[in-house]
Amino acid sequence: MTSSRDDVARDIGQLLVAGQELRDLIRESRKGLQKGLELLDRGVGIDEALRVLNTAERRLAMTEHLSGFEECRHRLRLSITVAGLEEGMSIGDLARAFGVSRQLASRMAKQARGDL
Repeated sequence: MTSSRDDVARDIGQLLVAGQELRDLIRESRKGLQKGLELLDRGVGIDEALRVLNTAERRLAMTEHLSGFEECRHRLRLSITVAGLEEGMSIGDLARAFGVSRQLASRMAKQARGDL
C-alpha cells in the first residue's frame, strides 16, 4: 500500500508528463497556425486550408490533451488534499493553500475520501 505522500509524488510525475505532452502539442499547433497564415496569404480557400491542416484531427488531439492535463491536475489536488489532511492541515488551510473557497476545499476533501 502506498502512502498519501507517495500518491502526491506519483501525481506530480504524471502532471509533469502531461504538461510536457501538452506543451509539445501546443508547439505543433503553433506551426499549424503559421502554415494556415501562409495558406491564407497565398489565397488558398478556407475549405482547402482546413483540409490541408487536418484541422479536425488537430482539434480532437488538443481537446484530449487539455482534458488529460486537467484530469492530472485534479488528481494531484485530491492527493494533496488527502496528504494534507493526514498531516494535520484543516480544510481552511487547504483552501488558502489552493487559493479556493472553503466550500470548494470541503468538496475536494469529500471527493478525495470517496464521499461524493
